[in-house]
Amino acid sequence: MKQVAAAGRDELVNTLQTQGLENDRTGKPEIAAVAQERQQLINKLKLIQPTGRLVIHISPDIASWENTVADIEVRPGDTLKIPKRPNFVMVGAKFITQPP
Repeated sequence: MKQVAAAGRDELVNTLQTQGLENDRTGKPEIAAVAQERQQLINKLKLIQPTGRLVIHISPDIASWENTVADIEVRPGDTLKIPKRPNFVMVGAKFITQPP
């Protein structure tokens, strides 16, 4: 998963760099402020290290997500963390009663 995330990040960086080299359809060069923002984003993206974590949202109705992107293959060494789903709701409130 880390390799896939790293490849996606690298592809995004390459796309952003390529877009910065191209002119818009009018032939005008990119505005300096936009180029600076783009470079800052590229620098931040290069610093991000993939964690290999993937979050999916599935429902009890398997047919609704079977054979979709949520239907992932679990391999040896993978770890699943399924959060508990409480079957109750806690409500905190302050009640003020008015005198009769």
